[in-house]
Amino acid sequence: MTMRLTAIVSGKVQEVGYRARVIDIANAFGLRGMVENPKDGRVKIIAEGEDEKIKWFENAIVIKNALISVSSIEKSYSSANVEFEKFGKLVTKGET
Repeated sequence: MTMRLTAIVSGKVQEVGYRARVIDIANAFGLRGMVENPKDGRVKIIAEGEDEKIKWFENAIVIKNALISVSSIEKSYSSANVEFEKFGKLVTKGET
């Protein structure tokens, strides 16, 4: 069965390579979705895939190292609607 996780991640997650790590993790689990930087300093993640892989992904995105420090994640779940073909980064103008 497939599901969608929407996660809003707080902490030291901007300009430290967090989104790139999330993309690598999502691709390793074969998930579809996107990651983006809202203007409020948090990171928004939408991931779709098999229930078990979503649970593994949830644990893997709680990163704490020399650069990245996730302090909290607000999570919500829904049915996957298969709008994504792969997992990637949504960027705004002027962002890399």
